[in-house]
Amino acid sequence: MLTAYGTWRFEGPLSEEQARTIPAGGFISAVGHEATARWLSELLRLEVPCARVAVELEPGDRALVVRRTGRRLPSGAVLSSILPGDGAWELALLSRLA
Repeated sequence: MLTAYGTWRFEGPLSEEQARTIPAGGFISAVGHEATARWLSELLRLEVPCARVAVELEPGDRALVVRRTGRRLPSGAVLSSILPGDGAWELALLSRLA
């Protein structure tokens, strides 16, 4: 979900190698589901804490996005039982330009 009005660029899908370059230099985790944080930690080869926080991107900020590509999760589904690595997810880069 976009957090503010502005000019945005959404690029992807990203390869695992491309995704690994994004958090270089530090990052803030806003991953609100433990299973997704574990999956990203393995994929990115660094600790991604589970942190259910709101973030607001400023011009120049970028975000690594985990996007569900498959159908919507069933009502009441628990993400810990649906692994992000199941092929129904992809990685993308969201940049706030202005």
